[in-house]
Amino acid sequence: MASAGRSKVAGKNERRTITLIFIIACFFSLVYLLTATMPVFLKILLSLLSLMVTGYIISSTNGFPNLGGILYAGSVKSVTDGSLVIINHAAIRNARVWNLITEWGLVMSFGALSYFIFRKRISKRMLAIGLASILLIQVFILPYLSIAVNFLNLPSAASSATSSVSSISSSGPLSLIPYFLLAVSIAGGFAVYLLATLAYGAGITIYKIVAFVSSNVLHTGAHNALPGPLAAPVIPGITLPLAVGLISLAIIITTHEFSHGIIARINKLKIKSVGLLMFGIIPIGAFVEPDEKSVGKLPVHEQNKIAIAGISINFLTMLVAALFMILTIAYILPSYFSTHLVIISTLPGTPAYNTIPVNSVVLKWNNYTITTLASAYNALKLDKPGSSVSVVTNNGSYTLIANATGKIGVLVMQEQMPKSHGLATGVVNFFYSLFSVLFMLSFFIAVINLLPIPMFDGWRIYKMVMSRRKANALAIFTVILFLTLFIPWAWSL
Repeated sequence: MASAGRSKVAGKNERRTITLIFIIACFFSLVYLLTATMPVFLKILLSLLSLMVTGYIISSTNGFPNLGGILYAGSVKSVTDGSLVIINHAAIRNARVWNLITEWGLVMSFGALSYFIFRKRISKRMLAIGLASILLIQVFILPYLSIAVNFLNLPSAASSATSSVSSISSSGPLSLIPYFLLAVSIAGGFAVYLLATLAYGAGITIYKIVAFVSSNVLHTGAHNALPGPLAAPVIPGITLPLAVGLISLAIIITTHEFSHGIIARINKLKIKSVGLLMFGIIPIGAFVEPDEKSVGKLPVHEQNKIAIAGISINFLTMLVAALFMILTIAYILPSYFSTHLVIISTLPGTPAYNTIPVNSVVLKWNNYTITTLASAYNALKLDKPGSSVSVVTNNGSYTLIANATGKIGVLVMQEQMPKSHGLATGVVNFFYSLFSVLFMLSFFIAVINLLPIPMFDGWRIYKMVMSRRKANALAIFTVILFLTLFIPWAWSL
């Protein structure tokens, strides 16, 4: 018996060793492939092949259910006993705190409407705290997304970052959009804010497509490509730094799913299984599987709290990560990095086109010293339609007249240059990247999970607060809006 026990432990250790070896090998193969000089399509193909082979070997070695290289963590008893201990401990020791977090999450998600949607089960105090949180995030936190998106290796990232700052400063009809979206988010939370943003983005995309088709029909020699994709997939290692992308996704996915489990345990529900869903070494999902029949027997408000738990913790993670990112930018980064804005493009038909050289470093804008996108905010407030805009760069000084939207037509990207290349600089840059990416992905994953589409958390809530017919209609409408944003990206493939 003792011999059999030792053999079992030895076999388990051997499996762990093999798993660790292949995880490390896959990681370094991805690093090599993604930094090698080869066509992007070939990089993606070989990276996917590496992930699928690694996933198949790890799943076969450990006996995990396998689907084309995707790993499913097994049952609680065979894989995740430790996970259940954490969930049970949090549920028992901090039940009141978690209930408050989910109540706050409902207000964050549905704004002032939450007080009426959830039949006044939201306290007035929590309603006030939630609405104040939305205002705080919209005014003081979300502008920093323009810095975080610089970690996305997408052509549209820089233009999106610039637009998010400059659109606030321009006068005219477009200048009302940020204030309209702010009002929408307070009235209907980030759920309605997301739907309004999708509708606005889809409208712009359709307008661009119509303009593009018209220009190709009416003018020969028109550039045969749709302008500026408004959406594109985010993939660690391809569109995100590999290490911080994987760590951020692991944190977000794990805390999201554990939160569902904690609220389920607070309601005395049995957890059937807990685990991670992996593609090779990349976490693409997680699951906490309570007894669905028992969930359906709970009061509707408690079901809503289980559904919103993951989104609530994502919002909380976003706030913590944003705070650390802002503190790093303000007090740590200047000691190790010099920051500046680089003009990466000028838009055809605008005052800056063929006037300000691309790759120029912006030194001053309207006599304001500019080093970051955040510092550009006050300078851009002075840009009005027809106003004189002064720009000082390392390639010269320019005075231009703003167009009808209050812009001169430059797209900028924030860059950090290390003052030295020591270990401390690398550590600071790693944590700055981690906080930024965690902030950005936490927000995006939280709001996307609010979509009224099957398999998203928002769908569960929409089904409980409106008729099935209305929920289905809203789901179809949302899918159409979402897919519209990907047309320019798909066109460019």
